[in-house]
Amino acid sequence: MTRRMTAAEAGAVADIWLAANLDAHGFIPADYWRGCHSAVRRGVDGNTGGAEPAMVWRRV
Repeated sequence: MTRRMTAAEAGAVADIWLAANLDAHGFIPADYWRGCHSAVRRGVDGNTGGAEPAMVWRRV
């Protein structure tokens, strides 16, 4: 089941994004991904209540 992501979860989602990119793209300098983290966080924060909000999966 999916539900709308809350603003309180945005930081965790951005952190998961960063960890996944660091793990999957070792051929790109880590500082690049770390430098993008704040922009991703702002993007995720801005997508928690819009017309097409971010969705998260939850176990039922």
